[in-house]
Amino acid sequence: MRRHAEHTTLLRWEREHHFYPQSWYCDFDRRYDTYRFLRYDRNGAFIDELLQMLTEVGVDSHRIKDIATVITRKSVLHDTHEHAPRILDELAKSPKLLAYIYKIYYLDFVWFGYDLTRNSWM
Repeated sequence: MRRHAEHTTLLRWEREHHFYPQSWYCDFDRRYDTYRFLRYDRNGAFIDELLQMLTEVGVDSHRIKDIATVITRKSVLHDTHEHAPRILDELAKSPKLLAYIYKIYYLDFVWFGYDLTRNSWM
């Protein structure tokens, strides 16, 4: 993870997309001011905001319709949200793991405006 954060060449593996901080992608640390942020949630407000943004930037309406169809499906093969309650319970029982979470994802919490208090995300 350190090599990735330092923009050093490294071999890629599929788990990085699930576990690395989101702020490590797209030269985020260098281009923060150029991004527009949408707060992901499993609700219609997020989908509406995403589709509106795509319309504003000129994405073809047929493509937007296809995107809307895909993102409103109930689940995908690699869906992991059903495991969240068990994982959060395990984290709550381990101060050592919580300390790692804070260290690794601190900038994600700050840059994306998430509440750092434990009760807000557990």
